[in-house]
Amino acid sequence: MQTDATLDTSKLEARLRGMADKGKMDRIIYRALRAGGEIEVAALSAASPVKAEQSSPKSTALPSGAVKSDFIAVERRDDKGQPIVIVSPGKSTRHVVRWLEYGHRIVPGRHKDAKTGKMVGGYSAAVKDRNGKKTGSFRGPGTQNGEVRPHPFVRRTWDEVRDRVRQTIQSTIVAGIKGGK
Repeated sequence: MQTDATLDTSKLEARLRGMADKGKMDRIIYRALRAGGEIEVAALSAASPVKAEQSSPKSTALPSGAVKSDFIAVERRDDKGQPIVIVSPGKSTRHVVRWLEYGHRIVPGRHKDAKTGKMVGGYSAAVKDRNGKKTGSFRGPGTQNGEVRPHPFVRRTWDEVRDRVRQTIQSTIVAGIKGGK
């Protein structure tokens, strides 16, 4: 999940380009982007749902509160060399955030039986050629048992904090230029 924001900072950019020290300009921009990213991380953490029930010991589900505490802001440069900050869920929760945001199907799959060691579950179907003659069988990974409807919070949160993030970035850049740091 990545959200892009654009700011009209042409006047600020002209003033920043006038600075002799490119490193100083980058520090000011990174400081501003980091401040905006911290606002977004805090808002996403506050808005993210928390699983109410605890999982069984054998479950592979994430622990309660894992999504809430795993949003990060990473500083990078884009393909044009411009400083950017990317706010996203961490690697271990990214898939769950995508499921929450857009919904998903419930598809229990095949698994290895603990007693026999054989694969069980899933579904099987006869494979037939174009004349209808059975030529073999196919074993699939699982069947759909239901759907979980979307619980969008990332897009809604971004819409709520967008103006505050932009204002913070702009005011931090202006303060950096005036302060000369």
